[in-house]
Amino acid sequence: MFQVQQVLARTFLMLLSAALGIRLTGAQGLHIHDVSRDNSAKEARSAFDDLAKSDQDVFITMVDNVRAIEKKTLEELYKLNQEVVREQAINLPVQKWGEVICNLKQRENSFLSAYNQSLLESHVPTSINTAQEAVANAQKELKDASDAVDKSKKLLNAKTLEIKDLRSSIDQVRSAISIHPKPIKNLKDLQQFQNLATAWNGIQGMSNWITKVEQTKGGPGLQLTILDLAYELQKGEADRLQLEVNRLQDEQAYAERVLDLMVMVLHSAETKSAPELGNDVVRLNGGEFAVMYDKFLLFVPVSERKLCSPYNKNIDPSPTVIESLGKHALSAHEEIGTSPSTTIKLADSLTALSMDIGIAGYQKYLLMEAMIQHLTTQQVLSIERSALNARLRSILISHGLDALSAYYEGGITGADMANIISAAQTIATAVIAGKLN
Repeated sequence: MFQVQQVLARTFLMLLSAALGIRLTGAQGLHIHDVSRDNSAKEARSAFDDLAKSDQDVFITMVDNVRAIEKKTLEELYKLNQEVVREQAINLPVQKWGEVICNLKQRENSFLSAYNQSLLESHVPTSINTAQEAVANAQKELKDASDAVDKSKKLLNAKTLEIKDLRSSIDQVRSAISIHPKPIKNLKDLQQFQNLATAWNGIQGMSNWITKVEQTKGGPGLQLTILDLAYELQKGEADRLQLEVNRLQDEQAYAERVLDLMVMVLHSAETKSAPELGNDVVRLNGGEFAVMYDKFLLFVPVSERKLCSPYNKNIDPSPTVIESLGKHALSAHEEIGTSPSTTIKLADSLTALSMDIGIAGYQKYLLMEAMIQHLTTQQVLSIERSALNARLRSILISHGLDALSAYYEGGITGADMANIISAAQTIATAVIAGKLN
């Protein structure tokens, strides 16, 4: 009878060991399933998922609010611009040509003030005083932005290749585990992991992760979790580089837009002085200001062109704009079928006057609009960087919660023990029956 009891005991222990998938001598890691802790771990994981999602929702709301402010600001700016245009359109016809010419300097100063304001809002410590300086600075801003974009793209491309290699090496390790003929106790036993370690040690900052994997005693599951975490954080770095590329590309696009306005309005050519407008005035060989200057000057007698230091309407011999246009309109009517010299002069005058109104309102509006849109995009990108940081933090925490949940989800449950004991009793009965027989 004693022999039967020994057989039963040995049989039960062998079955228990086989059911647990461990050797009796290696059972130090064995733990009993705890339902309450398992539920707590799952609740913690679920609560954290909800919290992480609410964090991202907050960032989405922030972006929507910023864009709404941008839209409202541009609407108000457009209304203000329309008021300026209307005022200029009302006053221009009754002004004398000498006053119109002298006001060109005021127009230029107004445009340069708007440009300086855009630089100030962009935190550029530069003060622009002349049209030449404005164009030169805009050209420099575009070159600097373009160089920065090229540099950042190179960094992003290099990091993208690294990420691809990291993912491939982890997948190779996982595949090796699944097809290995024996259970893997440590990833160091795999040649694929040695290949991974060699590759990762060649990437800046990744050797520490290999050390952590090699030192852990949690088995291949925990080791793979560490590798996955390293990959996700590196992928986050790639995402951060992408945001930086986006930021610099917006800087580049803004610089291009501003330079286009500078060239159109002020131009970038050799300059020559215009003494008839006063010694403090320098006009450019191109751009809309130069075109207006040439057209307006035709209506001012040569002997009376030094009238802007300062301008005095009472001594200005030039006619008013409406008088000149009316006179040219009558003359143009008589030119039908003949050389249209007056007609061309009338058309040129109207074109120049429309430029004057446009610069006073629309062109300056475009400059300010570009600045507002640029600053808004920069703010949105800043919010997206914060969202990325929050996501990386959640990845770090979630990997820990996953490991905790997996641990408490495992272990031996009461049902497992009942099944094991039932199976042991069945086998023991058969063994005893065999011994008794």
